[in-house]
Amino acid sequence: MIPYFLLLLIPLSLQEWLKSSNKTLCIRKNRCLTGENIALSAFLFLFSAMLILRDKSLGRDLTNYNYIFNIWGNATLSSVFSQYSECLFKFYCWFIYNYISSNYQVFISLTALITVMPIAFVYNQDKTHGYVKASIFVNMSTFIMLFSGIRQGLAISVGVLAYYFVSKSKFLRYAMCVIIASLLHHTGFMTLFFFPLCKIKFKKKDLIWIITLFTVVFALRNNIFNVLVNILGSSDERYSATAESTGAFGSLILFSLFTVLCFVIVDESRVDDGTLMLRNILVFATIFQTFASVNTLAMRMNYYFIILIPIAIGKCLNCVERKKEEIARLSETIMSIFFTAFFMYSIYESYITGMSALDTVPYITFWKE
Repeated sequence: MIPYFLLLLIPLSLQEWLKSSNKTLCIRKNRCLTGENIALSAFLFLFSAMLILRDKSLGRDLTNYNYIFNIWGNATLSSVFSQYSECLFKFYCWFIYNYISSNYQVFISLTALITVMPIAFVYNQDKTHGYVKASIFVNMSTFIMLFSGIRQGLAISVGVLAYYFVSKSKFLRYAMCVIIASLLHHTGFMTLFFFPLCKIKFKKKDLIWIITLFTVVFALRNNIFNVLVNILGSSDERYSATAESTGAFGSLILFSLFTVLCFVIVDESRVDDGTLMLRNILVFATIFQTFASVNTLAMRMNYYFIILIPIAIGKCLNCVERKKEEIARLSETIMSIFFTAFFMYSIYESYITGMSALDTVPYITFWKE
């Protein structure tokens, strides 16, 4: 339980210490951290360490991945590529097992390092509003998923790079990332949506149409999702799950509030293309989240966009209208307090009841007895 608490408390303490003392922390020449940007760097370091050092018993899916790792590690290379479905992940298992180590703990730690590096790289592009980003990040469904879902974790990591490359107009590298993500996990094709999302330019005046579209999709979510299932189910039976309640309305309400905030407080004259794309991603994640209340598959498909929501919030807070700066500051303070308290309460409740999301509480290091 304590490591999860420290994940936010240490960055917050460092931020407030540097702000109050008006100091900077220099890691090396020409790279100094202030109270404004140290929180995100500290959080990403601690999060990376927790992923890399976690025990193979932490996370509901890790037992199954132990079996998968050994199966494909002992397979022939021809059988690995006998089917295209997620063949790159199978090859990854085979390569690690045969050329690096057959130890499953080594596999987990190395995969965690590979997974977290692109995420940390993209998040570090803008360290402003670092603590509120961190407090939102730990409350997103992707946070817990990264402790348990090795295969999709890798695909999401590549997806984050796909977003980065398309935002920089590096379309060849973006296309390569789309292919890699799709061969790692069957939901990786969702990264294709980054391309149109970088071209659309929603403005504040379009908010009414976005709300209208959201309302229509929400009202017809069961029918629309079942049509999608029927279309996609013919190629992969994992898409053919029937509609079921997943309790995702909380996230839907939260994403909706984020979307409204990012349209209301932003000065459109100060918004660059990168911020527009991230706001589009937030809109897309919100609308697609309506399907997550129908079936868990939709939540998995939405992970590629949910993980970028904290960055979108930070970008929008950088483009606030002058007359709404006080509202923005108040909103950031409220979000930081609320998400910190909610995360710590959730971890505490999981520890007390012994029931946690994907069996991730309490945190266990690999050197435990």
